[in-house]
Amino acid sequence: MLLRRCSLCLLLCLIGASAGEAPPELVEREHDQVLLLDGRTLEGRVLERLPDGSLQFQLRDNNRTIRIGAGMYVELRPRQSAEEAVREVGNAALAARDRRRLLAALRWGQERSSAAAAVLALASAWLTRFPADREVLAIAVALWRKQGNWAAIERQARAALATDPQALEAETWLSEAFEGQKRIEEMEQHARSWLQRQPSALRANLIVARAHERAGHPAMAAELYRKAWGVHRDVDSGLALVRVSYELGRHGEVRALADAVAEQHPTLRDELSVYVAAAAVVLGDLALARELLAAPAPATPRHSATALVHAYARAALAYREGRREEAAAAWRAIDHPAAAFAARIASRQPYPEPQTLPYPWREQAQRLNAALALAAGRSEEAQALLGPLAGQQDAEALRLLRLLRAYLDPSMMQVQALADDVQALRCLAHALACRDDPHTEEVLKRLDQRDPYVLCYRAYLAARRGDAQRARLLLVGAGGLPAELAAYRERLMSFLSAPRDLEIAPPFSPGLVGTDWLLEFANSGIAVQTEDGRLTLRGVMRAEGEPLLRLASPVPLSRLRWAALRFAHRQLGSVALGLEISDGDQQGIAVLADSEGRLRWRALRGGRWQPWTPLSATLSERSELVLDLTTNIIHAGASDGELAPLLPRGAPWRGEGRIALIATSAAGVHWNCTVESLRWRLAAR
Repeated sequence: MLLRRCSLCLLLCLIGASAGEAPPELVEREHDQVLLLDGRTLEGRVLERLPDGSLQFQLRDNNRTIRIGAGMYVELRPRQSAEEAVREVGNAALAARDRRRLLAALRWGQERSSAAAAVLALASAWLTRFPADREVLAIAVALWRKQGNWAAIERQARAALATDPQALEAETWLSEAFEGQKRIEEMEQHARSWLQRQPSALRANLIVARAHERAGHPAMAAELYRKAWGVHRDVDSGLALVRVSYELGRHGEVRALADAVAEQHPTLRDELSVYVAAAAVVLGDLALARELLAAPAPATPRHSATALVHAYARAALAYREGRREEAAAAWRAIDHPAAAFAARIASRQPYPEPQTLPYPWREQAQRLNAALALAAGRSEEAQALLGPLAGQQDAEALRLLRLLRAYLDPSMMQVQALADDVQALRCLAHALACRDDPHTEEVLKRLDQRDPYVLCYRAYLAARRGDAQRARLLLVGAGGLPAELAAYRERLMSFLSAPRDLEIAPPFSPGLVGTDWLLEFANSGIAVQTEDGRLTLRGVMRAEGEPLLRLASPVPLSRLRWAALRFAHRQLGSVALGLEISDGDQQGIAVLADSEGRLRWRALRGGRWQPWTPLSATLSERSELVLDLTTNIIHAGASDGELAPLLPRGAPWRGEGRIALIATSAAGVHWNCTVESLRWRLAAR
């Protein structure tokens, strides 16, 4: 009996001892909880805890107040917020130096925004003792990052690195802290030293690469992007490598790089396609470019340059397809120096004040102005523009320009001084041979006669002058050629072996009108005559308005490739003279030039001639007026300049048509015009 009483007393003592608060745990409780002896759990609010251990308790369900005796419950669990849970558990872990329990509290609290303050307080307390604890520091950095507390991240990252220089994650966090505080120069300096300690660090490579880009060193940036991509295969370095490769002009690499990046990151494929399309335009793969650029630019690109490159490439595609005015307008709509520069090139407009442009566009504008001056025959002006430029290509261009000017100088003294400059004389021979200059042979004699370039220049001249047999003999004897000349020899041999186009240049001889040529509007008052192999138009225009005098000859339209008219446009006065090609009454095209060399054109569509439209191209004193029908876009302009696209040729012209010399003026205008030649080319049958 005594034993039974002792056992009962011991049980009651144990129950009394356990009927207190539970140890801290990671749980949120909105209400107080009382765990009863019978296993039930009551939720509500403890109103009072009496001296004997009993509770005055208000039930959650019905707000009824009850009394719970001290011997009726096992455990009281007070209500607890997430912050309180983290604080209680974390403080206990700190006191016991229980890292496992502390991390559990920090991770649990990290998932609950209301516990952020407690998590950071605990993490900071732990990091005071253990600054390089990577897992605790990572939790703190994540929360500080959300708060924008970059100063705290910097302070703790520095402490971690001071304790453990191999704490590489701290390098990343320190770099982020610099960027978050807009201390870009310090971020870049840190990234450079970081690269020395860890050459493969992704963020360090990206930061230094971007710094190189901003400094105007894209090639150095590309190498860092390439290294980062090779190690990490991440989105940022992959896209950057494709983008910078395009910007560097490594267009042949862009597609393979883009395919490799897209394979790793398929969601990036649309953005990568923009750079593939832009490179395809440069490489001449217009079909691929057209296909890829048919899609709009990505709505949310990862890099801001993508939309710009898309717009630029579409303009470039228009330019390559002959839509030069459309391209110039599209480039002008893009707010970027490169686009403005391209628009100038497309419209053949010099920069009036290149010195006002930022680097490097200032020098590019000077090069453009020099090229336009040289094309217009103003070599002295071109030389003055190239002189201040410091690039290697500028120096070479300036040297060759001086050589060309010296060669054209009758004294020939400067050319004599350059007699040993093989490269310069090769370039001069090339320039002269391209225009079949009679002095070419004199320059070639100054070179080693076994020089493979000399053989190729002579073969080219022979082919140009119609001596195919001599050209073949020279090419056959040119053995051991460098790769670029060997490829040229193969192309020229293939050309010489192919069926030749037929060039027709009918002589202006007496009896011309009425035989092969038909003169329309014979009663205009203008006499058409031939003198010394030239055609003259003289008289006074009698008709009112602006009647069109036409001297036409039949041609097979399906074979017509181009036509060229040479005349003294400076002598035209108030007369306009030019070329016309048509099928007679349904479709055709006409171009006129005035005494200033200004051009205008019109099209014949469905039997009706359209109004005259000005052209941007102009004639120089040495140029011919050319109509080019070799592609599906008809072009016109000066033979020594770039031809302007006029309109799509559409369905091939069939049957017989006519080519005509045309001229017009107002009534009463005195005509005294001279036409030196009219020639055209027919495709081989």
